[in-house]
Amino acid sequence: MNLLRKTSKLERKLTFILNHLLVSSSVVILLAVFLLPLPLPLRVFPTTTFGLSAQKVYTDLVKPEQVHKFTEISHSMVCQCGCSFVLNVCPHTECPWGIPARRLIEHLILSGLSTEEILNGFQNGFGPSFPNQSYPKKIAEEGNEVLVRSLVHGYGTKITAKSSLLVPYLLLGIAILIGGLIAILWYKRNSSTDTETSIRTDL
Repeated sequence: MNLLRKTSKLERKLTFILNHLLVSSSVVILLAVFLLPLPLPLRVFPTTTFGLSAQKVYTDLVKPEQVHKFTEISHSMVCQCGCSFVLNVCPHTECPWGIPARRLIEHLILSGLSTEEILNGFQNGFGPSFPNQSYPKKIAEEGNEVLVRSLVHGYGTKITAKSSLLVPYLLLGIAILIGGLIAILWYKRNSSTDTETSIRTDL
């Protein structure tokens, strides 16, 4: 009788652990599906992967390696129009910051700058001579003086896309919390049942 009782308790403990893991995993998956802004739309990936045209990744670049570099750069920056989205998924079709910024990135890629040099320039600035260069002059004349002036010293760390790292950890924490609460409630309910069963057996 005691052996059966011990076996039953062990089974309940194993079930408790498995239920806890199952609930936590399910919550993570559900939150990821409904809350994460990723996975990104197919249009943000390079043509070498999905065979998409250059226009579908918001660029006029044609060579696959250049499109890949453009996508990598624009995926690493937060659009400064105020939407707080990553640049390559900014929802504004006529974005006053994103459109000239993309054209500038294209120009810098064609000029031979590396991904790291372009990202560093947007973050830490291209220097005081930047507004005097031909292409920055051109985009300034088109009404984008603020963008050009800002890139003398750069936008700092606020332009760096970090949300893709923060959100999963946040979701994991929420999932563990919810799973833990459910598991505690389940354990208390079963402990109460065990106590009632033990009292009845003693009687």
